[in-house]
Amino acid sequence: MVKFNTAVQALMLLFQVMDSQQTVSDRYYVALYRKLLDPGLSQCSKQGMFLNLLYKSLKVDVVARRVKAFVKRLLQVSCEQGPTFACGALFLVSEVMKSKPGLKLLLQDNEKLSAGGRLVQFLGHCRQM
Repeated sequence: MVKFNTAVQALMLLFQVMDSQQTVSDRYYVALYRKLLDPGLSQCSKQGMFLNLLYKSLKVDVVARRVKAFVKRLLQVSCEQGPTFACGALFLVSEVMKSKPGLKLLLQDNEKLSAGGRLVQFLGHCRQM
């Protein structure tokens, strides 16, 4: 299995090549999404680099539902990581929401549909940890 740091650098290279051609593929986003659940994330030395890559990738993504899925997964993962990663992830989410105003509406619609606002329950669970 490839080390997390090496995988992040490979994903960064892929993103640079695809972004220069303005064709970031679905396969790239699938690989990036899977890296969010990689157990090596908690011990890697390149968490900041990973969050930066994630931000750049989400900023250029045109599929709103995919960006929403990334944000949800990132918030879930942040609860299990250290405080520096969690703060970086929250800042990333706020910056992505600034650049994609439609994302805020998608998240608000989801909160109305969920029973009792699961995001509020999730944040309460994080505080208890």
